[in-house]
Amino acid sequence: MKERTTRYFSISAYRGIRLPASTMILAQTWKTMTHSPPEQDTRNIDMFLTNLFRQMVIDIKCKTPNSKGIATLSYSRLNQDDRNSPDEAPFQTLQLDTVFTAVWYTRAGYERWRMAFNWLLPPLNTRVSARVQNYSSCQYYKTWHRILEANRENPRVIEAIREAFWKRICTWSWIPMAQANKMWATFTQNAQKWEFRRLPANGEQGPAPFILIHSYDVSIFIGAA
Repeated sequence: MKERTTRYFSISAYRGIRLPASTMILAQTWKTMTHSPPEQDTRNIDMFLTNLFRQMVIDIKCKTPNSKGIATLSYSRLNQDDRNSPDEAPFQTLQLDTVFTAVWYTRAGYERWRMAFNWLLPPLNTRVSARVQNYSSCQYYKTWHRILEANRENPRVIEAIREAFWKRICTWSWIPMAQANKMWATFTQNAQKWEFRRLPANGEQGPAPFILIHSYDVSIFIGAA
């Protein structure tokens, strides 16, 4: 017997929400992209959004950049099964050497976390950059924009969904420093000015993913072999 997906959200109390007709075929899409396809009726808004969040987790992990282009090694230590899983555990650890081969990090408060979140899950009327990386090939992101379009006259519903996602992401220990034009930043310009530190602390200052950790947390990087 397959394990049923636990519902993450309770948005159904908000009346007037409309889902695009194309969402009715998303269950088949998820079957090809995840190891735990939704068994529940996708017309149920709470389960639909749960599965959308799970797909978001997968997409973020799968888009972790490579060190020197597509043909070389990723900065991520996660294997393919881990990347294709909706498990949030990699985002809930500060033992960063189990997730990355190298990473730039800084402690950040509400404003910087919220800014990164707003690029990952934009509010209504957000102007999208014409030159974006990562986002346009993410299933969750394309689905989210269909939801925005279908609920353009219902901002209360959109904000209810975004706040539910935000509260869950706040349980993570770190978040990618998402930008307007890319999900994963790896540039080194202004890294020290922005008070980022690079791990492993071996003196190298080259590119690596930029992440934000909670302002009260302390990262751990032993250096996995």
